Parts: sequence; C-alpha cells; structure tokens
Amino acid sequence: MEPQQNYSEQTPPPKNHSLLKFIITIAIVAAFIFIAIKIIENINNPSNTDGNKNPLSRSAQKSDITITQSTNFSLSDTYKLTPNCDISNLQITMQFYNSSHNLVTSKIKTIGNVQQNTEYSFSFSLTEYSFSEILEIKYWNYSVTGGTVSYFK
Repeated sequence: MEPQQNYSEQTPPPKNHSLLKFIITIAIVAAFIFIAIKIIENINNPSNTDGNKNPLSRSAQKSDITITQSTNFSLSDTYKLTPNCDISNLQITMQFYNSSHNLVTSKIKTIGNVQQNTEYSFSFSLTEYSFSEILEIKYWNYSVTGGTVSYFK
C-alpha cells in the first residue's frame, strides 16, 4: 500500500518582519534623542535672560510686547502695553534719557500676568521723579527684565 499524500493547502510560514521592527525602533529612539537635544538647547538658549530652566517655557523678550506713551494729560507718566503673546509675571524696566541720550533714571514696573492682544496701562507718578529728572527727560526706552512665555497655550 502506498502512503497517502495530503494535498491540503498549507499556509506559508509567517514572514519575519524583524528588519521593519528594527527600523521603527531606531526611528523612535532617534525622535526621542532629537526631542531631548531641543529641550537642552531651549534651556541653555542665550536669550534665556531670567534663568528660567523650564523646558516648557522661555523668558519673555522685548519683542513680546509693545509699549506706547499715553497722550492723555495727567499728573503721572502713563504708558500702554500690548503683549503679542500670553506672559506670566511680566516685569519691565523703563529707561529715561536726556537730550544727549544719557541715562537720567530707570524705573522697574511689575505688571504681572498679561494676555495676548489685551491693552494694559501702567504709570509712574510724577512724585517718583525728582524735579531735575522731570526737566531733563526727553526720551525713553524699555526692556523686559522678567516674565515667562509658555511654548504651549
């Protein structure tokens, strides 16, 4: 008697996708390394002037706000501030110069938390200046000396 041959369909052995798994694993590891490098670069960025070491935010900069002097007459020096982004704990330093562009005085103002495109006002009472400073001041400028901007809203 002859041995019976089984002619039923056999499923081929499963294909081994180890190369594909390896490539995907390398891509995921490379992505994590790239993200880690970017976080370290953001932390050590020279524009990080306030020492903020949070990888989810950066230091506020002068380009994040616009300040104009109010034209309303009052017994204080009033300014309008419009932020270009949300800023936490905003602090600015106003510098006042004479006609020769020499620094006469500077004033620090803590504004606090501000929201994008919302106008804020702040002022300095005339009593915060000496009489000679009032007569000397011809120009002003500002710098951002504190505050953080989140990378995520």
